Amino acid sequence: MKNILNLIICLSFLSISFVSCQRETTVIEELEAEFKIAVHCYLDADSGKQIICKVNNSLPVFGNTNQEKKTINDAIVEIGKNGEWFQLTFEEMNQDYRMLANEGFILDNATYDLRISHPDFPTANSSIKLLPKYITDDINGKITQIKSASDTTKKLKYEITWQDDSRVNNFYRVIPQVGYINIDFPNYTLYMPPNNGKLILLNESYKKGNMMEWKAESDFFPFGENGFKPVSIKIYLLNIDKSYYEYHQFIQQVSSEGSFVEPSFFNGNINNAFGIFAACNGMSEKTFPLE
Repeated sequence: MKNILNLIICLSFLSISFVSCQRETTVIEELEAEFKIAVHCYLDADSGKQIICKVNNSLPVFGNTNQEKKTINDAIVEIGKNGEWFQLTFEEMNQDYRMLANEGFILDNATYDLRISHPDFPTANSSIKLLPKYITDDINGKITQIKSASDTTKKLKYEITWQDDSRVNNFYRVIPQVGYINIDFPNYTLYMPPNNGKLILLNESYKKGNMMEWKAESDFFPFGENGFKPVSIKIYLLNIDKSYYEYHQFIQQVSSEGSFVEPSFFNGNINNAFGIFAACNGMSEKTFPLE
C-alpha cells in the first residue's frame, strides 16, 4: 500500500512538472504593426474655406518602436465632391497639404470625400457630411484670475454660458486666448494661449434647456515679459462635428492615463489609415474682461 501511495505521489509531481514545462515553452506570436499612414485632415468652413491634411507614417506599438514620426510629402491627397476631385498642394513651411476652396465649394450638409494615394501604402479614403453652420451671439459669464501664493503659477476660473437652440446635437471646442497690454502700448492688445496644454471639448452633457454651460478651472502661466499685464480673455467657440470630438476626446483620455496601460486602438474614420477626417462649421467669439 505504501509503495502504491508513493507511486501516485511521483506521478502527480511528474504531471505538474509536465504542465509547467508546457506553459513555459508556449510561443507567443509577435504582433505586427499595421502598415498604414497617420492622417489628420480638417475641413474648416470658417478659416478662409481651408482644407488642411497632415500625413505621417504611423508608429508601431509592437516591434521596433524607435521609429520617428515623419511627414510624408510625396502623397497624392485629393478632396472629392459630387464625383469631381481636387488635389491638395504640399506646403514645405507648414509640412501639410492644403487647398483653398472656391466660393460655393463648401456648403452645409454637402458630402466630401478624401482620397490619399502613395506607392508604399494602401490607398486611404473617407467621407464626411459638413454639419450645419451654427454661430451664437449670446455668450455670457465671467472669467476670474484666482490669486495664489506663487507669482508664476495662477489659475483661471471660467463661468461661461451660451445659447444653443439648434435642433441638432452640437459639439464644441473652446479656445481661450489671453489678452495682454503693454504699459508702453496701452491701446494694443496681444492675444496668446493660456498654456493649459489640453483641448477643451464639450458635448450635449453641458446643455441645460437651450443653454450650454461651461465651468472650469485651469492652470495659468502668465506671459513673463516685463511690462505685459493680462487684462482680458477672448473665447472662441468652434462648432465641431462628432468625429472631431470623439477622436480628440479619445486621444486625450489615453494620454492622461499614462504609459502603464494596455494598448487602446482607435483607428478613426479613415479606411486604410489611422486618424481623422473631420470638419468645423461656425466660430463664435467674445472677449471678457479678466476680473
